[in-house]
Amino acid sequence: ESEVCLSDGRSDAVVHTKTHTFIFEFKLDESPEIALQQIIYKDYAQAFRHNNKEIIGIGINFTTEKRNIDGWVSQFL
Repeated sequence: ESEVCLSDGRSDAVVHTKTHTFIFEFKLDESPEIALQQIIYKDYAQAFRHNNKEIIGIGINFTTEKRNIDGWVSQFL
């Protein structure tokens, strides 16, 4: 799913598997840590806790200089 509306914002992407839910936040020319902190601060995971799956937040930064992924971080939520 992309642009998933949640109670305190909109996550860029959410991927569901049988055992996990992955919440992605993308940034451009910032940092992957800032992206992950947005997932945590706005508690995007709350909307998926009822599924009883592991939830992982993933922050990804893209850079205009390289026109590619500059870095990523993840954390169990």
